[in-house]
Amino acid sequence: IKTTLFLLVVGLLAYFVGSPNDPPNTTPAALSGSSPTAQSVVSGPVKTNRERAICVIHPIGDSGVSGTLHLVKIGDNVEIRGMIEGLTPGKHGFHIHEFGDLSDAKTGKSTGGHFNPTNQPHGRQDAKQRHVGDLGNIEADNNGKASVNIRDSVIQLDGPNSIIGRSVV
Repeated sequence: IKTTLFLLVVGLLAYFVGSPNDPPNTTPAALSGSSPTAQSVVSGPVKTNRERAICVIHPIGDSGVSGTLHLVKIGDNVEIRGMIEGLTPGKHGFHIHEFGDLSDAKTGKSTGGHFNPTNQPHGRQDAKQRHVGDLGNIEADNNGKASVNIRDSVIQLDGPNSIIGRSVV
């Protein structure tokens, strides 16, 4: 089974739009776009009060996968929408991993395991017990493009289940 690896860095590569009441210049340097390396990504939850994020997908190894995702807080949910291309046709797991560390650019293992702060078993997105990072599958068409449209009530853009500063593999 050939596995296509890609990473969405929800920290280093995300530019955030906060609430209108956010004071200026409060974004850490690793999130402001001034950090030149993936090693500068914060490896834990980032305390923000954000309602939106734009995330750029970069390939790991020779996968050639790329894309852009838009994350929007809608009530108690986070909606993830966008397009990913360069995939092999078919289903691909879509999971948040522990760290936004891209120092292992060949295999992506520096991203750690699935994000699981509540120590739950692996499960489907609609399961009562699941890793916070379990977001199901996306499906690429015959051209290797996958339209992403996920709404989830477990992930957050701030707080204990924040995906900011983490990665998707």
